[in-house]
Amino acid sequence: MDPAVNKAADAMPAPRTAPEVRRRGDPFYLIMGFVSLLIVLAGFFPTYISPVVNGTFVAKPFVHLHGSLFFLWILFSIIQPLLVSTGHTALHRKTGVALGVFAIAMVVMGVSMAIISAKVDISRGDDLRPGSFLLIPLTDMLLFTLFAGLGILRNRTPQDHKRLMLLATVAILPAPFTRLLGGLGL
Repeated sequence: MDPAVNKAADAMPAPRTAPEVRRRGDPFYLIMGFVSLLIVLAGFFPTYISPVVNGTFVAKPFVHLHGSLFFLWILFSIIQPLLVSTGHTALHRKTGVALGVFAIAMVVMGVSMAIISAKVDISRGDDLRPGSFLLIPLTDMLLFTLFAGLGILRNRTPQDHKRLMLLATVAILPAPFTRLLGGLGL
């Protein structure tokens, strides 16, 4: 074979192949984050958001702190999948570490708020509501702790991690969801 032909063949670029398509997250989790946000906004609008905006909501700072912590978790249920879907997995992981500590604060706040709410109802003479009401938020916090904890432990297995974190988010939705249903007369 002619050496000039070999040199020409070596100089030619390799044929182009289709670029590698990297799947950057399932939009389902981002959509579920937005659904969670809508449930929270619709559920708490009549009983919390609107009265706060109108200046008619009166509560101790503890109530606002509780609401802020849980609302931030819902916002991060959108931000975290968004970070993954845009290729910012390193930031997703760093934020996730902080959210692990944040989840602990949420559990402490959620359990405290449930107990305080039950005590207030008892002091008002409501004999039925406190016991039954207390079971719901304590169960929510137990499920949130379980799913968030397992999600953190399974952070190296994305398929498990994202499902568990979604379940942790769903575990804190009964409060706004029942308010939403109540507002709809259901």
